[in-house]
Amino acid sequence: MIELENQIVQASQIPKPTSICVWLKPDGQVEKLVDRPVEEYIATIKNAGVAWIDCLTQDIEKDTEKIAATAGFTQLPIAKLLSGYLSSYEDANTELGIVLPAVIVKEFDVKVRPVVVLIKGGLLMTLHDGDVNRLMKFARYAQT
Repeated sequence: MIELENQIVQASQIPKPTSICVWLKPDGQVEKLVDRPVEEYIATIKNAGVAWIDCLTQDIEKDTEKIAATAGFTQLPIAKLLSGYLSSYEDANTELGIVLPAVIVKEFDVKVRPVVVLIKGGLLMTLHDGDVNRLMKFARYAQT
């Protein structure tokens, strides 16, 4: 339980971020933004040496193409990338797309969900649905 403004709430009631951007500035500092539009992330990281954008989506099949295009991924055939069963690879020379399975186990319930990884220049972008929360947890350590 966590106390917020004199209220005690369960950790599961705290809203989870839907996107995170972490980047390395030219002076070597690491910065992080949370819950902003992809367009804002792209504008912010244009001078970054390397950047990671992680996006949570409700419908990975429907939203990946739009999010990828917004981030400047124009060479990858996203529909073809998503056509593989939880595992796929597309290399367009300047852009790389990979779909990997993420396994979620809760007691006796096992779910397998896709994680889309897009790479272009110094940008790494990951997209996944709400069941895959380990990447959001991983982002907590970005500035340490």
